[in-house]
Amino acid sequence: MSQAFLTPKVSVIIPVYNCELYIEQAIESVLNQTYTNYEIIVIDDGSTDNTRQVLQPYMAKIRYFYQENKGLSATRNRGIKSAKGELIALLDADDLFLSYKLIEQVAIFDAQSNIGLVQSGWRVVNEKGEKIQDIEPWHKSPELDLVSWLKWKTTNPSGMMFRKEWLEKVGGFNEKLRRLEDFDIVIRLALAGCQATWFPKVAVCYRQHSSNMTRNLLAQTAVEEKILDELFYNPNLPPKIQQLEKELRYGSLIWNCWCLYKSSYFAEMADYLYKSLKFSSFSVLKTICNWLYYFQYYAALENYDFNSVFLHQLPEWQQLITKVIPNGLPMVSIVIPTYNNADYILTAIKSILTQTYTIYEIIVVDDGSTDNTYQVLEPYLNQIKYVYQENQGPSKARNHGIEIAQGKYIAFLDADDFFLPEKLAEQVGCFAEDSTLTMVQSGWRFVDEKGHTIKDVKPWENGAELDLENWLIWQATLPSAMMFRSKWLKLNGGFDQRYFGIEDLEIVLRLALSGEKATWLPRVCVCYRQRNSSVSGLENRQKITQELEKLLDDFFSKPNLPASISQIENQVKYRSLLWNSWRLYQAGNFSEMAAYLQKSLTYTSASTTEAICTWIELFSKLARQEGNQFNAYNFSQLPEWKKLISNTFNPVVPRVSVIIATYNNAHYILEAIASVFNQTYTSYEIIIIDDGSTDNTREVLEPYLDKIRYVYQENKGVSHARNLGLEMAGGEFIAFLDADDFFLPDKLAKQVAIFDTRPSLGIVHSGWRLVNEKGEKISDIELWHGSLELDLEAWVVWKPVTISMMFRRSWIKSAGGFDTRWHHGEDIDLVLRLSVNGCEAVWLPKVTYCYRQHHRNATRKSTHQAVSMMSVLDNFFSRPNLSVSIRKLEGKSRYYTLSWLAWQAHRNEDLVEMSKYLRQAVKYTPLSMTETIYHWIDSFNSLYQQYGYEFDAYALTNSDVWQQLMSEIVVK
Repeated sequence: MSQAFLTPKVSVIIPVYNCELYIEQAIESVLNQTYTNYEIIVIDDGSTDNTRQVLQPYMAKIRYFYQENKGLSATRNRGIKSAKGELIALLDADDLFLSYKLIEQVAIFDAQSNIGLVQSGWRVVNEKGEKIQDIEPWHKSPELDLVSWLKWKTTNPSGMMFRKEWLEKVGGFNEKLRRLEDFDIVIRLALAGCQATWFPKVAVCYRQHSSNMTRNLLAQTAVEEKILDELFYNPNLPPKIQQLEKELRYGSLIWNCWCLYKSSYFAEMADYLYKSLKFSSFSVLKTICNWLYYFQYYAALENYDFNSVFLHQLPEWQQLITKVIPNGLPMVSIVIPTYNNADYILTAIKSILTQTYTIYEIIVVDDGSTDNTYQVLEPYLNQIKYVYQENQGPSKARNHGIEIAQGKYIAFLDADDFFLPEKLAEQVGCFAEDSTLTMVQSGWRFVDEKGHTIKDVKPWENGAELDLENWLIWQATLPSAMMFRSKWLKLNGGFDQRYFGIEDLEIVLRLALSGEKATWLPRVCVCYRQRNSSVSGLENRQKITQELEKLLDDFFSKPNLPASISQIENQVKYRSLLWNSWRLYQAGNFSEMAAYLQKSLTYTSASTTEAICTWIELFSKLARQEGNQFNAYNFSQLPEWKKLISNTFNPVVPRVSVIIATYNNAHYILEAIASVFNQTYTSYEIIIIDDGSTDNTREVLEPYLDKIRYVYQENKGVSHARNLGLEMAGGEFIAFLDADDFFLPDKLAKQVAIFDTRPSLGIVHSGWRLVNEKGEKISDIELWHGSLELDLEAWVVWKPVTISMMFRRSWIKSAGGFDTRWHHGEDIDLVLRLSVNGCEAVWLPKVTYCYRQHHRNATRKSTHQAVSMMSVLDNFFSRPNLSVSIRKLEGKSRYYTLSWLAWQAHRNEDLVEMSKYLRQAVKYTPLSMTETIYHWIDSFNSLYQQYGYEFDAYALTNSDVWQQLMSEIVVK
């Protein structure tokens, strides 16, 4: 304890038993704390090693007590009774505090008087103190209430700090328990009403070594069951907790069974699994499948090599299954149709052999392969049923497999796909839960030819129900993700071979139309390999597109379709045409793509502009889903696309005028121009106003003079340059582009589409991306998430950033363009004037503009900028016709403006200038002085994060300038 304190605020209690190797490190970790108002209490629980001798050099710095061995709970309780501090921090003798542990937890207690317990995260280290991993439980358990303690058991005594009064209230640790005493006490504290919270930071090192007190797994499992038994036998337990008994106890048992399995306690594992049936909310079969799922899940989390075959062969497991399901588990027949897939089929088969569910048969139907498929399969012929047929297509091959299948359920696996380990267990579990099901489909994972992950596909997020309408709209089918009840497939003739490549869609439409029930297994269980030569791949895309048109025509021509289904025919055909247009584009069939896009216009009520925007957005989205990037510029240069657009649009004048004011930006301006050329929307003109550049801007632009309108003027500033561009503009809409920035490809298309739907609009605003000098992303600014309305009140307080806006030209002209008096803040002035006059603005909730950060940015000239911006505000608030509600916002507006200018000054390393603006901001703050100071620090930090920089709050707050500022404003 520091000599400056007579009574410590924190008592650090270290129970020790035979820990001579580590106790010194534990004590040093306390002595190294940045917080000093503490005492260290060491309770030696009858150590027989050299613990006492190791502690001798520290006796003046600790309070040392020796007792006969009584166990950890009794040892901690003696420390609590001896403690002088109002706060108790526990530290196991083999663990370590990180230097900030005490100061940060004490700060939480000081700030929240209602809190009785604060827990931090912890770092698992080995015997040498080397990091294994950081544990941050608040991500999965953000609340520390009774339910969370019971569900997640996120306890680590060395990470905890308590108010002593709460420990005394519940009688300290339960001395009858030799294990899980920390789990027990947090339950009792929560029941007593003690509120707990996270210190969401790793603050403790938790050492794993051979003599850890938590290593006796059997005893620990028994103790946990005892604790839970006592808890749920409590007649005064809140009803909310009583209702969770089954869920909590089931989860606890399964986790302990997994730990027992890893430690080879197979008989005990089986006993506890059997006990879990009492608490399961599933059927017996579904519960067994659920056990397998969690074993695989825990194994993946721990990178543990779980062998499900080994588990199923254990006598203890087999006895358990016989006990709970006398007739045994149902069999699944897995049908693999294959044609020339020798390179992939072994991966498919091995993915079945490693399933957690092992009651299956594998049927391989070789559809006339001419490669070495048979030779590859030969070593596995004793584990599969192999059938060869002349080439007849995948439908016939699957149907052949259906005919010979003996399982209660049938799953399909294309030979170039593969299952994830829990696939069969999870789907069998679904059938076990609902006897009315005919089919279950899971999600899937796109992988490349080498099996590397591209993207997970979770179609249930689009259509939660697998009913007829959703099958038609989303067409989300994948044979390898399906499992059927065998009886239905055999009775209904399997797959219809008339529809090549889309037989899976046909069968689910038939299934739904006949009233059979299907459901999602909302998990990704299959890997779907992307390659051009597969049946559904790009090489067959034109044929598949034709087949899909035929299928939809046949389907919607059926008599007696439900009215609700007939009504969505246009929607279904439109979506289908767009999807297949994308696939045709991928296959290089550009003429067919254009033809189908043109055809799609007959099935949509959207305007042509909206439809084109939809096409581009969809193509970009689908490319991202498949791990690729859609090159909108290359796409727009396709002759077939140009012809399509020409046939659709033939504008006499451009609709958008893109105005680029530039001064000495030769280095960047070509990238700016290229980003306009790269737009998916092509009805534009580019107007470049060279504001007296002295570099080689003109020479750089020379090759593009036939594609742009270029004007040179003597240097007059950006407002003059933009106004000249406005005078020249012929477009209905105006987009400004700074010469060192660039547009994202669909900016113009997206913003024009919104204007087309809202004739009254004057401004369409969007998000923007901060990029570095190389154009690399720093962060995206998406202000619409804050529900920021684009009205005058918002503009006045938060100030408009016009870089990503598009304007209706008539509105800007009516306002007289930019006010050339302002060298900075001219854009703020323009939007404020427009808004006062009633100009309506909306968000396009999308990032469309890249704003480059470099040393020459005009916004870095903070002194001149500040003068201009404050003058803009003076001018605005001097208007006689402002409403009372707007005038009331003047102080708030000036406060946020000055705070932002202060940050700019700090960014320019001008602390004196920063201090000046903060002093001025104090005059207008709507906050208390403490809140104001916190706001400055928080806003500085947020702004630096946006711009991709670290903010050193310590350096700022310890600077002489800051200290002087604080002394002045606090005195005031």
